[in-house]
Amino acid sequence: MNNFEIRAPKWSYVLFVVMLCLGIALIIAGVALQLAKVNETIFALAIMGAFFAILSLLGIYAYKKESFILEGGVYTYNKVFKKSQSAHVHEISHIEVTVGSGMFMNVEFYGKDGSKLINFLDDGTAFKDGIFEKSLEAYNIPLNFNY
Repeated sequence: MNNFEIRAPKWSYVLFVVMLCLGIALIIAGVALQLAKVNETIFALAIMGAFFAILSLLGIYAYKKESFILEGGVYTYNKVFKKSQSAHVHEISHIEVTVGSGMFMNVEFYGKDGSKLINFLDDGTAFKDGIFEKSLEAYNIPLNFNY
């Protein structure tokens, strides 16, 4: 009932792949020009390419790893660098969303005993198409926004 999987938009994955290709091209160009002894300072291209490649690989990893899932009555948030957090719908008393002045909001799932079960920062992706809110309505879980 109301199963979903929310991920980063597909365009972000495409952007990171393009940046990775650009980074690799810059590495190859920098190394080739350095070996050809065109200019001693041209090796900076390879360093800049390595920066783009590393940043892109991190982005691709984050795209593949991070997700917010509801499956079989269990909400799961797979974090990029930390342990995943899960909570069964029957354990959840309510959800608090704290909207700050920046572009991120803090989403916290609370258990019936008052403990935090799941928490993550969201840029609005979890709320953009309404499936998360519909699942909360289906399971009668209150959602509170704090501004």
